Amino acid sequence: MLKHYKIMYTVMATMLASFCTLQTALADTQVIKLSDPNGNSDTAIGTARIKNNKKDVDQFILTVKGLEGNRAFTVFLGESPVLGTLPVQFLGTFVTNKKGKAVFTARTEITDAFAAANPALTDAQGLAPIASGALANGAFGIPLDWIRIYQADADADFGGSVFSRDGITAGGLHVLSSETVIETPQAKRK
Repeated sequence: MLKHYKIMYTVMATMLASFCTLQTALADTQVIKLSDPNGNSDTAIGTARIKNNKKDVDQFILTVKGLEGNRAFTVFLGESPVLGTLPVQFLGTFVTNKKGKAVFTARTEITDAFAAANPALTDAQGLAPIASGALANGAFGIPLDWIRIYQADADADFGGSVFSRDGITAGGLHVLSSETVIETPQAKRK
């Protein structure tokens, strides 16, 4: 009888440990809603799931629907949700199916993404003098904690934007932005 209780105890302890691990993993995942920042579409929506991996890069899974079918779109992390503001970081490109749905996945730093800025070390042309990297007085990072999605190619009747798939050709309209900021994980104290 005692042997039976030991087996039951081991099984219960294993199940409890698995449940606690699952709860911790779920707690480290952010879910962020995306919508049309211009109010042009009630159907274009998205959801981003960002898993903060403490020992590796983050996992970013973006699911969208209601966009134009069979079209390429670009994904950026930005300093704000506002159309055209800089700085931004290009994450990649995805193409919707004929129903306007797509899933985009990236494995990179998301929750702590930033753009380096060091105005104290650059001249009027934005260039750093030779050997100026030794001292970084006044350096700071600008958090890139908003998700923005653009058409990868401009329409014929639109002048275009810089948010294209290659940064050289004109990109299209801003179609989705995150509704909330990407939260930066708080450092846990020992």
